[in-house]
Amino acid sequence: MCFHVAQAAILSDPEDAFTIIPIENPSQAKTYYGTLDRFPHTYDFAVENTLEFTAVLATAEKLEESDRLSVLITKLEKRGVSEVGRVTGSAVQWNSNYDRKLALSMRKSETLAVSLESGVYRLEVSSPNNDRAYQLKLNEGSRVTYGELFTARSVFGLSNSGVLLSWKVFAPLLMIVGTGYFYKRRKKYAT
Repeated sequence: MCFHVAQAAILSDPEDAFTIIPIENPSQAKTYYGTLDRFPHTYDFAVENTLEFTAVLATAEKLEESDRLSVLITKLEKRGVSEVGRVTGSAVQWNSNYDRKLALSMRKSETLAVSLESGVYRLEVSSPNNDRAYQLKLNEGSRVTYGELFTARSVFGLSNSGVLLSWKVFAPLLMIVGTGYFYKRRKKYAT
């Protein structure tokens, strides 16, 4: 038997600018949510073998100036750091689309795709004023869980009532209501 365990989305909430958020397995698909609060969010991870790594930033379309988010990947060297890749929010194309899994209209940046050699890397999410909510998908992102439906809305400051429009909630709800209606009608005509 094969079971697939869904990797839950991770809420990034560092206390200060000096808090580094660890990424345990950078080859795994993961989704992070966070809100920049006067400082950038910095993630840290180690690569043992060559790895093709992708990162995509997104934010709710309802938020103003969503395209001002940036992501930067640097490699820690013996003396300092070297830049591996960067997506500067105002310099790239942002695409608007409806994410039916989250039931949210999102604006997504271009994909930052890099080949990483063995070493220690830092990934930084920032904006000019460091005051934006974001979604960061690494390696295509993790599968959407029920908890992520609420996490995304909380991070982007949106109402939880929109969760009802998600197929993960709407389809089972429709089945329950339909089944109830069927049994009620069956009971009515049985007598």
